[in-house]
Amino acid sequence: MAKEKHKIVFFTPELGRTGSEIALLNLLPFTKDLDVTVVAMYKGELYDSLPSHVTRKYLYKSRDTSLIDRGLRRLKKDLAVPALLKGLRDATWYINTMVMPDILEYAEENMVPSIVHVHELEQMYSFLSPGQLKRLVEYPSLIIANSTTSAEVLKGHGRKEKLEVVYPSIQTSKIVYDEGIAADYRSQLNIAPSVFTWMMCGTLDNNKNPALFFEVAKKLKAAGANCKLVWIGGSEERTADWRSATEKEGMSDMVIWTGDAGDEFRKYFMIGDGLLLTSQRESFSMVTAEAQLLGIPVVANNCGGVSEVLGKNSDAIISERNNASQMAEKMIQQMKQPRRRSPQPEMKRFDTGEIGKKWIDLLIHGLPG
Repeated sequence: MAKEKHKIVFFTPELGRTGSEIALLNLLPFTKDLDVTVVAMYKGELYDSLPSHVTRKYLYKSRDTSLIDRGLRRLKKDLAVPALLKGLRDATWYINTMVMPDILEYAEENMVPSIVHVHELEQMYSFLSPGQLKRLVEYPSLIIANSTTSAEVLKGHGRKEKLEVVYPSIQTSKIVYDEGIAADYRSQLNIAPSVFTWMMCGTLDNNKNPALFFEVAKKLKAAGANCKLVWIGGSEERTADWRSATEKEGMSDMVIWTGDAGDEFRKYFMIGDGLLLTSQRESFSMVTAEAQLLGIPVVANNCGGVSEVLGKNSDAIISERNNASQMAEKMIQQMKQPRRRSPQPEMKRFDTGEIGKKWIDLLIHGLPG
């Protein structure tokens, strides 16, 4: 008789293009020997990209804020969601972010064994009540932190045991420079081959810090630097706001905002000669590891987890946080060097194959029975 597969249910916010959800999507192919269900709070754009062996469910179709949709969500939360959760109680729950406290509360109340994957740093803990924080620290049978930086925060709050670090993973075989793609996308953005191009990517929120990115660009323009700064990603509304500000301040010849790049993100990424990481806080920096795989230099804000990619003593990390002048100076120094690509093979330690082996071993040993 075949051994019954372990049941595990993954809870995640919406299967959008966030770091935590990309990390989960990269790891799910390693769960083929488990009975797996993924429950997304909202049906995001990556919902249909889940592996074929995964059963998929979502609680709400969208975040629509109309009065009718808010009423329907409230009705579903009161009636349908409890029924769904009750039907999943015979599995281990894997909660793919600490900011789903209601799911962990239900798990504790119903004695459902749980694993929490923490991708967040200290500033996100303010979203939890004292009771929710106590539950996060004490209840899960295993906590997986996405970096030693985020693990240290948990230790500071009292988590002493069953705390493991699993870095986000990268499909390193796909991060290879393609000169043809780079030339094509530079042409689309009207960037001459000779112009040094710095990239940043993200959602244009305050943490990713587009204001610092723009301030650095102004410093570079004032210094007469021959370069372009390209921000890859961002919602239509926020992109429009930054494009308007760029035009108003006469910076359109230096700064480009691509808007949401979707599946073309890596193609845009090929155009870069350097990465300017302006984030306020990062528990880990996937984009920095990808830049290192492509062999391009990095200038980074002192944002935490980036040091786990570059090393704590890296001179690529600007010591004074949010100092636009120092960042611009470092970039100018870099642009004076011969422009070349030097892929860093040590970044392969973050390869999905290596990370996945460790993760699935932790997962299986963290399951009951």
